[in-house]
Amino acid sequence: MINRITELLGIEYPIISAAMTWVTSAEFVAAVSNAGGMGVLGPNAGQTEKATSAEDMADRLTKEIRKVKALTNKPFAVNYIFPMGGATEDPFTNAVFDVLVKENVKNVIAIGQHVVDRELKRLKEQDFKVVYRDLSPTVEKLVEAEKSGVDALIVTGYEAGGHMSDYKISTLSLVPQITSLVKIPVIAAGGIIDGRGAKASTIYGCRRCIYGNKVYSDQRKSS
Repeated sequence: MINRITELLGIEYPIISAAMTWVTSAEFVAAVSNAGGMGVLGPNAGQTEKATSAEDMADRLTKEIRKVKALTNKPFAVNYIFPMGGATEDPFTNAVFDVLVKENVKNVIAIGQHVVDRELKRLKEQDFKVVYRDLSPTVEKLVEAEKSGVDALIVTGYEAGGHMSDYKISTLSLVPQITSLVKIPVIAAGGIIDGRGAKASTIYGCRRCIYGNKVYSDQRKSS
């Protein structure tokens, strides 16, 4: 199966696991990647307690990444959290960046309240593929995210699990607005749990891709 997301991430099938805190251990991630999708290490991956410092977190992440590499030679990604609350830097984010460069992990699922230009710039300088998920997405914010230079977008409706958007906009309301305005691939997330939801996403001029239990939509090219 070949489409823009498989080509972008170097995977066989357009299936991406959600970066779930605590749940996405090395074993979980490797299983998804070995099946042809994209496994994603989440915050505190493989742990039962939060890290006590940025250094501790970096050490844990390094060990978990190396476990993944021992279990698969397929591509995988790491969740990358942009600094929050107006901060331009964060010691934990800096530590993750250093680990990813050292361990040569080139795919990230970046999340935040907005794209932080400094972070995106240094990721792109190191040839990372950046898939961006806004924590409270709107049409305006996602259009700006594309302009900033991210490689793909995760469009998260209010139905999604994990971090809840501040805006009560449904997936199937937000996705068609975004795919009408951006040219980069779009991944729909939230409330898509069966074939009917998957089919509905394709009606908006989309091709399919799974993100956790959500469906990727790739803007159809005009003839």
